[in-house]
Amino acid sequence: NRDVFLNMAKEKTGLNIEIIPGDKEAEITAAGMLIGFTPPGSALMIDIGGGSTEMIFSRRRKSVLVHSIDLGVLYLADKYMKKDPPLKKDLGQMEQFIAEKIMPVIIPFNKLFSGDTVLIGTAGTVTALSAMSQNLIKFEHSKIHNSRISFEQIRNMFAIISEIPARERIKYHPFDPQRLDIIVPGTLILLKLMETFGFKEVTVSNYGLREGILIDLYEKIKRQ
Repeated sequence: NRDVFLNMAKEKTGLNIEIIPGDKEAEITAAGMLIGFTPPGSALMIDIGGGSTEMIFSRRRKSVLVHSIDLGVLYLADKYMKKDPPLKKDLGQMEQFIAEKIMPVIIPFNKLFSGDTVLIGTAGTVTALSAMSQNLIKFEHSKIHNSRISFEQIRNMFAIISEIPARERIKYHPFDPQRLDIIVPGTLILLKLMETFGFKEVTVSNYGLREGILIDLYEKIKRQ
């Protein structure tokens, strides 16, 4: 119903909404994610979203390869989180589905990696895991942005949150109850990406698409 929504938005607000493709979204997200970071030599940047997961390989702040995977936490939660807590067989099927979606991008991205390639993640799942790993009871940007989470920490957190009902997850993630269902598939996506590409830790960015849009608009204004 995209056209219905766009027409209604135009009628109600007078604004024309620009629809951008997934690859453009990924590039804009990448620009936002690197705010406040010492420029890495090379990085795989990921944005785990509701409808898709964006992957960007960046070298010296320049996007080299961008790919949008049709893999989102809302779809996964709706398909595989029918029981609370989810059944082990459903988690297994979700893991297999994620692995199949990742498979086509393994070779193209692996070809670009070097010894200094780091993994940087953004969006709700990654920032929530950072907060959980630090036992934060409220969201603190200064402690989350540029923090690091190990693969082992993420695997241990997944083992806990995937085996308990959503109402019990709130004690691990008290300040964002809307993520109590989707944190499970989001964490599994992150785990599979780290496992597939061999990353032992992920660096967390609390910036992303919103900040990238501001940078993109600023660059357009400068060119005028």
